Amino acid sequence: MLLEFIRASLSKDANRPLSAEEPLISSGLVDSFGIVEILSFIEDEWGVNIPDQEATAKQFDNVTSILRLVDQYGE
Repeated sequence: MLLEFIRASLSKDANRPLSAEEPLISSGLVDSFGIVEILSFIEDEWGVNIPDQEATAKQFDNVTSILRLVDQYGE
């Protein structure tokens, strides 16, 4: 679900394959505004609020690490 959101809403090429381990921030696929959009999507879709201090470029550099945060703060 998160991969599809990123591909459809944030990627310049919605047809580009995207894996859970692919770098998002360091590759330039997602910028700081994209992080805000991802945070909003997570809150709207799953009701999970990730603290701002955890929303770093390192933590948001791939879908796997983002989903770890969702699991951590969604409990």
